[in-house]
Amino acid sequence: MLRSLVGSEMCIRDRSTGEGFGLMETMHPADFIEFRDYLIPASGFQSVQFRTLEQIFGVQRQTRAMVNGKEVFEYLEADEQKKLSAEAEIPSFNVLVEELLARIHVPENFKKVYFETTERVLRQQQFDIAKAPAGDKVAEKHVTTGLETTRSMLEEPVEWSEGLHCANDKEAERYTKAVLAALFVSSYRHEPKYALLASFIDQLIATEQAMLIWRGRHMHMAERMIGRRAGTGGTGSGVGYLDMTRRYRIFHCLWLVRKLFIRASALPPPVSYTHLRAHETPEHLVCRLLLEKKKKNILHHENYE
Repeated sequence: MLRSLVGSEMCIRDRSTGEGFGLMETMHPADFIEFRDYLIPASGFQSVQFRTLEQIFGVQRQTRAMVNGKEVFEYLEADEQKKLSAEAEIPSFNVLVEELLARIHVPENFKKVYFETTERVLRQQQFDIAKAPAGDKVAEKHVTTGLETTRSMLEEPVEWSEGLHCANDKEAERYTKAVLAALFVSSYRHEPKYALLASFIDQLIATEQAMLIWRGRHMHMAERMIGRRAGTGGTGSGVGYLDMTRRYRIFHCLWLVRKLFIRASALPPPVSYTHLRAHETPEHLVCRLLLEKKKKNILHHENYE
């Protein structure tokens, strides 16, 4: 699966940086206009293959840009619409990814430890790094606001995911679990237990980024050639429509986690989540585990004397 995603990313990146767009740009816009009118009513948004790719990955139909008050699918042939409707019944790749992440076991006290660590990191940023004086009201406000925002993003992630559509509470709950799991796995990506899944997550983002680069390349090439005039397929502003599609997101939970990252070095080791006692800080835990290990070594030597 990981190898296939890498291949997909390379193919999409090649389409955005390869010869296609560059060849078009060797033309003067006036030369392009000479034959552009003969393309009417054809348009790039009528590409069934690209609509299929978007749908398989998980671009949600409810969040798509409208074209003259109509869904983009309505500009396709009847048999093409029927094919896409049938494919829409199959869970998208994004749904499968969310379901996978929602099944990941996240330690019950991870969220508590994460918030405590976040506050400590925010205080270090303001008072140790930025050298704000102790008790500085502006610095304290930055810490408080930052912690409140972080808490809200992790506990109510749907509200922080622009363009996300959850049809019901079950989907919203799955999404919330997926965000927490993605944060946990990514935070401990160097641990052998989570390394493969963390690499998979990073590759998903890389693949979607390639699609976004392709959309941007397409939009800027079109604007260079025709400006923001009406599109050949009937859009009021061809480039304006392309600009709106650049806001599409697929793996919402993985993009949101980018806002939640803190220094992984500030978090306690994974083993601490199974050993951390109530009201015990990660620093106290390390001391206790070292003492316990020392006691075991002493007992071990005494048994052999």
